[in-house]
Amino acid sequence: MDDLIKFGVEDYLGGRPSPEFQKALDQDPALRSTLEQMQSVSRLLSSMRQDDREFSVPPGFYARLAGRIETAQAARSAWNPFSFRSAFGRRVALASLLTLGVVGSYLVVRDDSTQPSVSSPEAILASHDVSAAHDPVEDRPNMMVTLAGYRER
Repeated sequence: MDDLIKFGVEDYLGGRPSPEFQKALDQDPALRSTLEQMQSVSRLLSSMRQDDREFSVPPGFYARLAGRIETAQAARSAWNPFSFRSAFGRRVALASLLTLGVVGSYLVVRDDSTQPSVSSPEAILASHDVSAAHDPVEDRPNMMVTLAGYRER
């Protein structure tokens, strides 16, 4: 399409055609026909336009809308995926509770080999009260049995 026609159509529809465009329009019947079709479509579209009445919004509408937007923007944070409102947050909480239960039950059930048993030499020596009056000769057989039991292990 020629630049004269491309820019001339806009001026023609605006009501101020250039003399060059008017001359081209007089010489070309196809251009005149196309322009008349465009004008008829334009008239149809303008007849479909509704009344030019302004619609009024209820009082406080814009304030409520701005408040909702601010609330939605403030609600976004780095911790939102971990909140209980998201499925990911609930899964993290469930996994944490299950891990706590497994580790806790392991610690309760496991054999505590770090605690001395009652028959171990350390337990016997720790339970011996040195301040009490007793005969050291009485302790010799007990000590011998303890040492013999210790060497057997």
